[in-house]
Amino acid sequence: MAKVGRNDPCPCGSGKKYKNCCMRQDRLSASRELNMRADEAMLLNALYQFAQTRRFASATSSAFAVFWSGVYDLDGLQEIDSDDIRRTFEWFVHDYPVGDDRRYLIDIFLKNQGDKLPPEARSLLEAWGHSSTGLFRILGSGGEAQLSLYDCLRRVELEAQNPALARNAQRGDLVVGRHYLLAGITHL
Repeated sequence: MAKVGRNDPCPCGSGKKYKNCCMRQDRLSASRELNMRADEAMLLNALYQFAQTRRFASATSSAFAVFWSGVYDLDGLQEIDSDDIRRTFEWFVHDYPVGDDRRYLIDIFLKNQGDKLPPEARSLLEAWGHSSTGLFRILGSGGEAQLSLYDCLRRVELEAQNPALARNAQRGDLVVGRHYLLAGITHL
């Protein structure tokens, strides 16, 4: 696919110039993938593979229907872009209780696979397991990764690390994301 120029019409069909429509979101998506550390990528891949095992097939199907309100089912994955699929699986892993004991998949993975992980990966997984979703207003950014945020749901200001957002977000932007504490540093 040809690269879209800043002043070209946006490929989404809005009629706006690309720079005034989808360019920032596209850059954030690309930056998020490029800035993911190898240990994060490995852990996410292992977690997503675990979520897709036969053991969780029924829960995956049910969660997908809940997340998409019945608009899409698993057969419709080709109609959903990769960012939305990632968001769906992230929600499923963190927020959708599975099994008779209604535990979250990330907790089940940690219990079943945690001892097989390197200590750094296990610490990261534990931090992700204690993460919480929030709605954040960008107050400012500094350096390569530092963000000043206002947590709109908890009504507090906080500092967090996120290289992709620090480079691409603008003051006043609203971001939905998970924040977690790892080695005394808040990440988003």
